[in-house]
Amino acid sequence: MKRKLPVWVLASFMASAASADEAEERLRAAIARIADDDPEVRAAGRARLFALASERPDLVRRIADHPDAEVGATARRVLFDHCIQKDLVDQKRFDEILASIGDPQREAPARRELFRTYLDLGHEPAALLSSELMESQAKSMLESVTLKPGDSREIEFRMRNVGAKSLWYNPECYSASAPTFERFGGGLRYGGRLGGRRNLSSLSAQERILGALSTLRRVPPGGDFVLASVFVESDCCGLFRLRVQGGGASDLKAAFHGVDIPATPASLGELPSVVIPFLAQRESVNFEATLLPRGPSGRPALRIKAIAAVEERCATCAGCVDSFWWAATDEAGRYLGSGPMRGMHGTVDAWTESQERTVEMPFDPPLGTRRLWLGFDGADSSDQAVPSPLEIPAAGAVE
Repeated sequence: MKRKLPVWVLASFMASAASADEAEERLRAAIARIADDDPEVRAAGRARLFALASERPDLVRRIADHPDAEVGATARRVLFDHCIQKDLVDQKRFDEILASIGDPQREAPARRELFRTYLDLGHEPAALLSSELMESQAKSMLESVTLKPGDSREIEFRMRNVGAKSLWYNPECYSASAPTFERFGGGLRYGGRLGGRRNLSSLSAQERILGALSTLRRVPPGGDFVLASVFVESDCCGLFRLRVQGGGASDLKAAFHGVDIPATPASLGELPSVVIPFLAQRESVNFEATLLPRGPSGRPALRIKAIAAVEERCATCAGCVDSFWWAATDEAGRYLGSGPMRGMHGTVDAWTESQERTVEMPFDPPLGTRRLWLGFDGADSSDQAVPSPLEIPAAGAVE
């Protein structure tokens, strides 16, 4: 004979199952919204997940490693704020707390309040943050790449934290120099800085410090970060000299539990810079170019023959230039150097039809050169005569 369960037990079980089903449905709805392309829909999804974490943190833990990066990161932040932070404080795991606060996906107002809560914990956590802010060791991971005319590329100024502690930086304080294209036979220059601003505030020192901290990013030891980026493109041979500008420091500090917290982190040191050359073989409308491995003095030379007559023109609009130029790259295609093959001129030479001129490198190619380019810029800077480069063996001897 089967034993019947009391009605109240069955009702309780059914209500519990219905509640579990409802929570699962709320979780699925939150995930769908967080994965949406619309920022407002994503914000609504984050709010739903936040509310669910208070009641069912076990469900939120299930999606902490969700295949959708945005969903997983949101779940981890929610868990930290609702479930984990108190445990970390009790265990004095302040480094993990700072790692979560420094999450770049957090909104600045949320980071500000989390920093306020963190600094209220006492002297020890404040001292840890201060020690990280006042020391940084970063190394540029950027290397030159050689592009071809017609290419376009976003150049990322990537750095690495090579210190023993986490470092902090403010991405709003750094920018790439404005791309300025140069001819290989022209002078050297950098573009001006992009951006830049000045802030005035009537807030207290502590409130200003909290506001400054909310804009910072934290990088663990060995971690890489992109300080700035810039887009470059060209339809002819030449180069961009790029660098990061910015940083700077503020004298503003505020005391939290007897520890001075600065408004700006320590300097990152030498900021990244790079030269991006555009090089490829090019045929000119008005000139024929031949690269000679050995000229009269034994160095590489460029022979140019005019297909048609070309009048002398002033080069003032482009600055002092030389129509004959060289550029060198190493085995990996990294830029080693470039410049004019003669002195700088304020005019571009006149040519008669079939006239030939040979100009030799004024010195040996830079050490480590594996590919040497010699080129000629016509009256129109887009009309370039560039033969195939000279391949130089590892021993450095020109064959």
